Amino acid sequence: MLKLAGLHVLIVEDEYFIARSIARIVEEAGGKNVGPARDLQAARDLLSGSEVDVAVLDIDIHGTDVYPLTSDLAARGVPFLFVTGYDVSGISPNFQNRPLVTKPFEDSAVLDAIVAATRPAA
Repeated sequence: MLKLAGLHVLIVEDEYFIARSIARIVEEAGGKNVGPARDLQAARDLLSGSEVDVAVLDIDIHGTDVYPLTSDLAARGVPFLFVTGYDVSGISPNFQNRPLVTKPFEDSAVLDAIVAATRPAA
């Protein structure tokens, strides 16, 4: 069974090799990549012009935090998670309840976090 079958996953990551790694994880699990976006404007363009079911966000994109994009995601009802070098203490308190995977990561951790982000809140 492919855990992400048919899901469109927006990837917002400025490091090429990490973005490619996440994209591979998504593809191998049956998901469809949207992006990757390497800056906030590219992410917003993809969000407005593409089907997006869930977003994988790095917190620091070229020295700018990704938090402004979260309001765009919320407006569209798109769940999101973080894949970042920060631990939970480095994340804005408003987002500490979101699924989090710290870099470096195991493929299974990213996949599990994407699945967790798409589950309805209990």
